[in-house]
Amino acid sequence: MLTKKSWPSATAVLFVILGSVNFYLESLRHIGVDWFPDESLLVLTIGVASTNLAYVLFLAGVFSGTFKVFGLWDRKIVLGLGVIAFVIGTYLSNSGLQW
Repeated sequence: MLTKKSWPSATAVLFVILGSVNFYLESLRHIGVDWFPDESLLVLTIGVASTNLAYVLFLAGVFSGTFKVFGLWDRKIVLGLGVIAFVIGTYLSNSGLQW
């Protein structure tokens, strides 16, 4: 159930989304080579977004214990999802990229 007081968590999710889009677009602009597969960049971007979401969930879990925009009202669940998002993000950020 979303309330009027869920705007801080909604702002945090918007920050993660906009940061990920910016990361993807800037990476496309700076790579500029034909041999870098777009799928790897997309996986890397999803990994970075997941890791950033994990940081936001950690902070929300420690300070408020809730993440209202996702309907999470329990501190343990918020911190647990932060750990899961961090593991997934770390794996995706470091998998399959060959420079």
